[in-house]
Amino acid sequence: MTIPLAVRLTGPAPNLDVKLERREEPEAFGALAGVDSKMLSAQLAAAAALLDEGRYDQAIAAYRDIKAKAPALTLVNLQLGNAHLGKKSYAEAEAAFQEILKIDPGFCDAHILLGHTYLEDGKVDEAVKEFEYVIKCDPTSNDAKLGLGMAHAAKGDTDKAIEYFQSALKLNPKPEKVYYEMGKSYEKKG
Repeated sequence: MTIPLAVRLTGPAPNLDVKLERREEPEAFGALAGVDSKMLSAQLAAAAALLDEGRYDQAIAAYRDIKAKAPALTLVNLQLGNAHLGKKSYAEAEAAFQEILKIDPGFCDAHILLGHTYLEDGKVDEAVKEFEYVIKCDPTSNDAKLGLGMAHAAKGDTDKAIEYFQSALKLNPKPEKVYYEMGKSYEKKG
């Protein structure tokens, strides 16, 4: 469709022909320019399914393929780190989460997952730092309080661990993991 448009400035101006086109999808721009969004969405769903099924090596391969095509997606590194964490490949998980934090130092989910990586790898003091960082940014973070409780339990400080578990339950009384971890701490305490 062509719409005639006359523009008049301080003097006579030529007529402009403007052509408006309707497209099904907007043109991609920025970091995802040239990426087929439907294909990317399907690949992300397939990789997530592999991760949910515990097929870590296949999930890692799928996320690496996606990362090669769309390196700007932070979600890919987050899930890649999750897959490595599930596989207990702590150095690789740590590297994936650290890569996110180089781009976005305040990304709380990456700090929480990095904290859990450290915790599972026996680096309790580093885990505490990650969880405390999240608490400073978001005092209502249930995940960070759970992580701090687990870290203090790992250090043998059951009273402090229970305090964090109770604090987490005040925020959200439903997470079974908090009850489980708190029960373990009470059992240790006697």
